[in-house]
Amino acid sequence: MISGYLQSLLYQSVQRYNILPLTSVCSQACIFCSHYFNPPEVESFKPGHLPEDMANDLLDYLDSERPVVIGESSTRIEEGEPLLHPRWREILSEVRQRYPETLIKITTSGVLLNQEKISWLEKLKPLRLCISVNLLEPELRRRYLGDSEPEKFPGILEELAESGLELEGSLVMLPGITGFQEIARTLDFLDELDNFKLVRLFKPGYTDYAPKKLQEMLKADSSSLESFIAELNSRLDIPLIYESVDITDLIPEVTGVIKDSPAEAAGIRAGDVLQKIDGDEPFSRVDAFQRFQDLLQQKSPFAVSLKREKREIEIEVTAAQTEDDCLTGSGSDYCGLVMSYDFSPGHFQALKSRIAGAEAERILLVTARGAAGRFGPVLERLRVSTQSELMLAAVRPDYFGGSIDCAGLLVVRDIIGEVKKARQEFEPGLVILPELPFDKRGLDLLGERVTEIEEELSLPIMTI
Repeated sequence: MISGYLQSLLYQSVQRYNILPLTSVCSQACIFCSHYFNPPEVESFKPGHLPEDMANDLLDYLDSERPVVIGESSTRIEEGEPLLHPRWREILSEVRQRYPETLIKITTSGVLLNQEKISWLEKLKPLRLCISVNLLEPELRRRYLGDSEPEKFPGILEELAESGLELEGSLVMLPGITGFQEIARTLDFLDELDNFKLVRLFKPGYTDYAPKKLQEMLKADSSSLESFIAELNSRLDIPLIYESVDITDLIPEVTGVIKDSPAEAAGIRAGDVLQKIDGDEPFSRVDAFQRFQDLLQQKSPFAVSLKREKREIEIEVTAAQTEDDCLTGSGSDYCGLVMSYDFSPGHFQALKSRIAGAEAERILLVTARGAAGRFGPVLERLRVSTQSELMLAAVRPDYFGGSIDCAGLLVVRDIIGEVKKARQEFEPGLVILPELPFDKRGLDLLGERVTEIEEELSLPIMTI
């Protein structure tokens, strides 16, 4: 049975994130899985397979203008392997029938795929498979991913590369276990497979609740990883996105360019800075990417001013008219640019509006430690545009500890502790918090209410 609260999380997942959580059952046992060592007081859910009738009901709440995402999680529901759901074909067929032109994005380990399943999925295009590759060497896959038939995996990737599906790869890098050579070998293999358009790279995460030996195995030096990835990006054709990179500016620099895309056809290269798009200066990387993509969808040529090293260059970007010429169209959201995620102009405007509408002159903005770098230039722009006295408090996730630094794993006691420290030098009249750590009831992962922060600190708070 699915409880009322769990049911509300399912609807939240669909309505807010366009994620359809098919199952929490997984066929692998990855050494870096975040669910193994949660303390008992952490409130997360593993409901098993979603009943088909409930899945069909949830489909009514999907946004056809955004990709339908399957196999990921943005709530307290643990994600699993979607192809383990006994009715996955029926549910996907229903998604396609209701939303014939919407891109379906499925994150999967890929180990359950074969030629017949791949051919069946091709009929559902536009469809993108995001394959959690992680490791290629059979014995490493068996030992650290729990893959029972690791020898088959390279062949599955090759069959995928011969299909007409859009493909992305992802790797949780484990240099402390495999060394850098195995990571490079895996990426070299993917680079040779034409249908893989890009690969997302992640630094392994762990909490203080993981065994000490495992923590040592998962440790990875950020600067070494960034240098290693930069070297790989310089020689591989496939663009690499390091999702754990520390961003400290909003400069819209291109990380990579997807082959056979409008961006490549226009002559854009990795390292280019997009200074103006159709005459407008982008606010950030996110803004530049979205402007570029939106203009492509309009199918009219547009101008881009870019800086390449010390040269200023003007180019014209043209959207191709057929799917074979261009990845944009027929439901795909590829435009060819590969850029790191920094800060959206929509989020900036929401913050600016909240600050401008607040009665307090001194405002403390709270963010997670991992977002502190990119928040620096945002803070300066907010100070100029609102004329308010602002300070940033970057919260350390003391409860979970380890290498975790994302907002979703902050808890009330972490925030209270950091605000108390900040008040030693800055007395705010208002505290603005991210809403990510809290569910629809205003509870964190330990069941503590966001209002406890207000009560403990005797300060008004606001979430955004």
